[in-house]
Amino acid sequence: MSLRDMKTLYKQVVLENANHPQNFQKPAGDLPAETLRNPSCGDEITVACQVHDNHIENLTFYGTGCTISKASTSIMTETLVGKPVNEALHLIKLFQQNIIAKQITDEEKKSLGDAALLSSVAQFPTRIRCATLGWHVIENLINQIKGANEDD
Repeated sequence: MSLRDMKTLYKQVVLENANHPQNFQKPAGDLPAETLRNPSCGDEITVACQVHDNHIENLTFYGTGCTISKASTSIMTETLVGKPVNEALHLIKLFQQNIIAKQITDEEKKSLGDAALLSSVAQFPTRIRCATLGWHVIENLINQIKGANEDD
């Protein structure tokens, strides 16, 4: 795929997910939720999910943010829903590496799906926080849920 085609695909995926985010809804009262805020730009994202049989379920997000943070979090929900917890945590780490321009393999990029397209954000360091905000929220939330389950 040419660089021009990649840029066009990036724009299409980002704009579609920002304008029509997937799984964008206020969290249900009984779902564990976590909120983080990006103080540099004011983005605030709340992520809610349920873990059942060690798989991510009912993954939603809500909040305010720029195009990149909303699109990235929307893509994140589609990427992680249904995944086993450890695989989800692995994908989160891959995304974080990819977004700061650390080398990941083509196979790892493939496992990220549309989230791999956000790697061009690495060219704009101030936007990295926007792209990773939702991913940090879900990482925190999964670790809290795992910790609570270990206490049982």
